[in-house]
Amino acid sequence: EDECLVLEKGTSLFLYTDGVTEAESGVKELFSDDKLLHLLKENCNCSPDEITDRVMAGVVSHASGAEQSDDITMMCIKFK
Repeated sequence: EDECLVLEKGTSLFLYTDGVTEAESGVKELFSDDKLLHLLKENCNCSPDEITDRVMAGVVSHASGAEQSDDITMMCIKFK
């Protein structure tokens, strides 16, 4: 299904694969949509590079050295 979305000036768009929210900790707890949304809200005024770096840092911290089980891909675009 095709959809069209018009983004206004100052809007950010964050795209990611399920490997971000499904990243597991050592006790098999998922990173989750809620943790991702919390990080995005905390960092919404940052640059796209800073946003992706901070989300990645959150995922790595959550995993606490657990083996990565899926790809982790993300992209952030900010419309000026």
